[in-house]
Amino acid sequence: MAATLATGLGVNSRIKRKLSGNKLPLEIGLLALIADGVNHLIWMFASNNGELQKPVSLFDTLTGIKRTGDVMGFDSGEEFMSKWRE
Repeated sequence: MAATLATGLGVNSRIKRKLSGNKLPLEIGLLALIADGVNHLIWMFASNNGELQKPVSLFDTLTGIKRTGDVMGFDSGEEFMSKWRE
């Protein structure tokens, strides 16, 4: 009976968020990411950005997720496959 009732709930209900592992409703997460982007652009284009600290991510604060932003590039498919096998 409970499972039948839970299927009719919206995506932002506490039960659906708990099952999917989302800590925030979708709209709140998107708004936090937009605010982070705007804050980062303001910091990046500030004339004295060397003196200012990089803004703290609102999304990371709300979710508790620590994103590193490390990106890895490869020159060839073989290099990628060798790294993939590690």
